[in-house]
Amino acid sequence: MAALNPRPIIFPLSNPVKLSECTFQDAVTHTNGKVLFASGSPFPEMEWKGKMLYPGQGNNMYIFPGLGLGAILSRATSVTDTMVEASSMGLAESLTADERSVDLLYPKIERIREIGAFIAKEVIRAAQKAGVDKSTHLRSMSDAELLAFVNSKMWRPKL
Repeated sequence: MAALNPRPIIFPLSNPVKLSECTFQDAVTHTNGKVLFASGSPFPEMEWKGKMLYPGQGNNMYIFPGLGLGAILSRATSVTDTMVEASSMGLAESLTADERSVDLLYPKIERIREIGAFIAKEVIRAAQKAGVDKSTHLRSMSDAELLAFVNSKMWRPKL
């Protein structure tokens, strides 16, 4: 792949790590550090020629919580293709400038709740555009108000 592509995309998605089709280290080594990598299992970061490289973990943990929450809060009568697309676009838009600067494909896992809320907001907006939302009172909220509403409805563990 590296011989044909300047930034080869390698997504070995098998779980667990021992069954993965390719390790992050192998992908980095065989592409001279140019790989766009995401796996179904966690791999450790690594240093390559003086630069830290971070593997992505392409997993449903980023999409489904926000997609489900948005569908529930909007009281969607169905989950449309545009709602699924909104969740994936919401994930892509969730990357910060710092995350992009180190070539991350996915946001840092420490931000998963923030990302889930943002995706839920995007899903609600998509449900509204598709006309499948039954929580019509959410339509009049600004994006900031809707995001605050989503955050208020998220389950929080008591410590």
